[in-house]
Amino acid sequence: MYFSLKIPTLRADLLRYLILYAYGGVWFDLDVSCRDIPMYRWVLEERRGAASLVLGLEFDCEWQDYGILYLQFASWAIMAKAGSVHLLRVIEDIVVVLNGIAGRNNVSVEGLQLSMISDVVDATGPKKMTLGIVKSLDRILGRKLDDRDIGELRRARLIHDALILPRNTFTGTQNVFKKEKGDVFVNHHYAGSLKDTFGGEAEKGSERDREIKEEKRVEREGILGKRRRLIDTIF
Repeated sequence: MYFSLKIPTLRADLLRYLILYAYGGVWFDLDVSCRDIPMYRWVLEERRGAASLVLGLEFDCEWQDYGILYLQFASWAIMAKAGSVHLLRVIEDIVVVLNGIAGRNNVSVEGLQLSMISDVVDATGPKKMTLGIVKSLDRILGRKLDDRDIGELRRARLIHDALILPRNTFTGTQNVFKKEKGDVFVNHHYAGSLKDTFGGEAEKGSERDREIKEEKRVEREGILGKRRRLIDTIF
């Protein structure tokens, strides 16, 4: 499926999961930079053998008792051991979703267009990753996880073999560097160079450049709208 996809954003999302599942290691998006704490200190030594997946939170919120998982893992920084069953679940879910979208539009996966996908975040991005990992953990644990299990962390929490880091670790800039929420490990600079139909490269001032800017504007408005609706549900 990866080689059939023509939309760069979808390919980039799927690529990170495939590489980490096949080889393990650390994934950073190109617009991520490390801060002062060295990587070997990110996971306590006594948890290194138990954790096969290390995640930080992009969105964090208090439990709302609505049966909805509001929080979201960050996909721009992930640590994983090869063969993670949780990442396999994410990959399998993405294959089902994209085949379904293609089928509803009477095209092959190769013929998918960005306009056919209501929200890339939900199709292949961090929300899809979050739901896939949580569903995988649900199956292993025999119960449904919710925001009480994962959110509002002051310290790292190991859930089966998934280590969830406090909210500041990968998203300190969004969380205003509140010290009680943990140390900041990385900064995400939101370059978003792949978040367009053409792959993020265009001559300045060209029609293609204008189309890319318009697409990014629409995407930003969509993300801001989602965040406003989330805030409304909380407050």
